[in-house]
Amino acid sequence: MRIAIIDDDRRIYEHLQTYLGELLGAAAELTYFPSGEDFLRVWQPGAFDLIILDIFMDGINGMDTAREIRKSDIEARIVISTTSN
Repeated sequence: MRIAIIDDDRRIYEHLQTYLGELLGAAAELTYFPSGEDFLRVWQPGAFDLIILDIFMDGINGMDTAREIRKSDIEARIVISTTSN
């Protein structure tokens, strides 16, 4: 399973990497992006089975990144996450 994790806090990626590794094992192919802009530069429909987006990031936020994804792929599986209260 190809999973993109977009979060400006590398520690969150590392936590998700651990959890998803325990859950999915070798089936998880994770790719980290520190910003929505970095992700959208390489984004192509069908490139990832799951996209995990942080809501609050510097630059383009997770919701705006999701909107950009939806313009070219209405089937993409998107999970919005945050560590904010």
